[in-house]
Parts: sequence; C-alpha cells; structure tokens
Amino acid sequence: MSNERKKWNASWAKQNDILFHARQELTNAKAANATLSQEKAAAEAISVKALQAKADALKALGEAKEAGARASKALEEAAEKESRASKALEEANAERIRLGKVVESLQAEVQAREVAVTDLTARVSSAEKRADAAAEAKDALVSSFNQLEADREWLRTHGIARVSIPCLYICLD
Repeated sequence: MSNERKKWNASWAKQNDILFHARQELTNAKAANATLSQEKAAAEAISVKALQAKADALKALGEAKEAGARASKALEEAAEKESRASKALEEANAERIRLGKVVESLQAEVQAREVAVTDLTARVSSAEKRADAAAEAKDALVSSFNQLEADREWLRTHGIARVSIPCLYICLD
C-alpha cells in the first residue's frame, strides 16, 4: 500500500499543484477582471466626462456664435449710429454755414440801416436847424409885421390915410 499511497500522494500532490495553480490563475484572473472592471469604470467615467466636455464645448461654441452675432449686430448698429451722427454733423455744419451767411447779411443790413439812420439823423438835424432858422425868421417877420401894423394903426389914428410906398422903403431901411 505504500506504493499505492505514494502514487496517490503524488497524484494528489500533482492535483493539488494543478488546483493551486488553477486557483492562483483564477485569483489572478479575478484580480485582472477587477482591475479591468475598475479600468472600464474609469474609462466609462472618462467617456462620460469627455461627452460632458464635448457637450459643454458645443454649448460654449453656440454661446460664442451667439456672442459673435450680437457683437456683429452691435458693430452694425454702432456703424449705423456713427453714420447718422456723421450725417447730423454734416447737416449741422451746413446749417451753421447757412446761419453764418444769414448773420453776415443781417450785419450788412444793420450797417446799412445804421448808415441810413446816421444820414437821416444828419438830415433831421439839418432840417431842425433850418426849421429853427425859419422860426426865427418868422418871429422876426411877425415882429416886423406887428410893428408895421402898429405903425399903420398909429398913422390912421392920427389922420394919415395914405403913405407913399417909396417913403415906407426909406423908413424901413
């Protein structure tokens, strides 16, 4: 029995060795499977993060396009406002030039009227002097006439009806 036992012991040792190696390979396979599962989970997490990053990038791209469109629209509006402001400035300059010409013509008219007023004032002053001289002459004539009237009345009251004209001329000188 000893031989048989040795054979069985050798067979069992061989089977134990095979089972040990099989268990070891199974353990190694389980460990590799666990590692692969972890790597798969990590890869799936990375894939999810990559998909999320891709979605975020697409969203950011869309937002960038919208921002670009808004910026383009704002640029167009700014250009339009600048164009309107430039046109308004040109119109204001044209109006300023026109008003400058109007002011110049009004100044020329005012100067002409000042000259006319000065001329009229000089003529009025001259006319007033002539009127004063005429009034003085009239007063002198009225005074002379009144004197003649008084003399005629005196002559009538004293009975002198007619006086020769040459005599009056001599008396008046």
